[in-house]
Amino acid sequence: METISNERDANAQRVRNAWLSAPQKHLGVKGLMALLCVANLLVPFSVDIYTPSLPDMPAYFGTSESTVSLTLALFYLTFAVSLLVFGTMSDSFGRKSVLVSGNLVYIVGSVACAFSSSIGFLIAARIVQAIGAGAVYAVATALVSDCFTKERRGFVLTIMQVLFVIGPIVAPLAGGAIILFGTWREVFAVLAVLGLICLAGSFLFTDNRHPKKAPSASSVSTLVGLASVLRNPRFLLVLLVMSLFNMAFMAYVAAGAYIYVGTFGQTQQLFTCFFAGTAAVSALGPIAFQKFCRGIDPTKFSFFLIILSLASGIAMLAVGDSSVWVFTALCVVLCASTMTIRPYTIGIMLHMNENRAGAASSVLNFVSTALGAAGMIVVTLFDDFVSGFAIIIVFSTAVSLILWSAFRFMDRQQER
Repeated sequence: METISNERDANAQRVRNAWLSAPQKHLGVKGLMALLCVANLLVPFSVDIYTPSLPDMPAYFGTSESTVSLTLALFYLTFAVSLLVFGTMSDSFGRKSVLVSGNLVYIVGSVACAFSSSIGFLIAARIVQAIGAGAVYAVATALVSDCFTKERRGFVLTIMQVLFVIGPIVAPLAGGAIILFGTWREVFAVLAVLGLICLAGSFLFTDNRHPKKAPSASSVSTLVGLASVLRNPRFLLVLLVMSLFNMAFMAYVAAGAYIYVGTFGQTQQLFTCFFAGTAAVSALGPIAFQKFCRGIDPTKFSFFLIILSLASGIAMLAVGDSSVWVFTALCVVLCASTMTIRPYTIGIMLHMNENRAGAASSVLNFVSTALGAAGMIVVTLFDDFVSGFAIIIVFSTAVSLILWSAFRFMDRQQER
């Protein structure tokens, strides 16, 4: 019996070694994956879970809809700025300290939201909440580089990417279920509980890195880290490709309801079904690539996906408004390509900056979020949402094709 037990322990150790680049005494592989999953759900849940409550809030606070919308807009803006700061700070202070602090700030912000007595207080609490969410999300991305072996990073990033798409779908459904039995205050209480779960995992996390700078030098280290990452032209090329795809994807998220309900005359319930179906089918893209396409050069495959997405944008311009099924099929091409390219490009960027994974995480998340926000704004400027969405797809993929070609050329030059 003792021999069997020893063999099991040895097998378990081999599994851990295959996944983790450094041991996690308390969390292990599954615990660390769970922590990253919860950390990646904080943002989509924070943005989308209380959207079903928004129509009732202007009357509750005695204010306008535009003022209430600031609870979303300022959260997103603050979150983007936080991404730029806290990932790089974790290179100086250590991942765990920033992760724990970020969770504490997030919980405080969530509780403050739940007890808000005025719209001004709620907006301020949402800003606090966004600061914490930005710190947690930035560190979570850096942990993929720190903790997992190079062979497993692609799979972990794929899971995170799937959550990135599924989160905005599940969150409003969860918010709608909560307000059936409570109010918008209970929604923020649930977010506080989600933060507590993430905090518990953060305390159990073992940080095997050692900060490179003393805390007193952290502000200088932050600037040096960002400058070091941005000086790499190959990093910038990959960053822009990933971010341009996110621009097109977020334009779809912003305009989807208007297109399905306004252009094609679908009900809100059917829009939810189309949106969820597109996300579910698209999620199979990166999973299938990880499982069945290991022998294919991912750089060449990404080039193919960029061309395919460009073709879908051109087709969207020509026949996108002809049928709801044609539109959905073309959206699946874009979304599946985005979800397949994103984890691969993030993996490239983290590998380029293994010694400054926090700074790389800050930059890539900030730029991706900023261009995603730009896509959401630009698509609403068009009278015809289908044409506007198609133009954004063509622009983002055409530019990506040029940038990716330049990246491949630089790679070949470097190999010589």
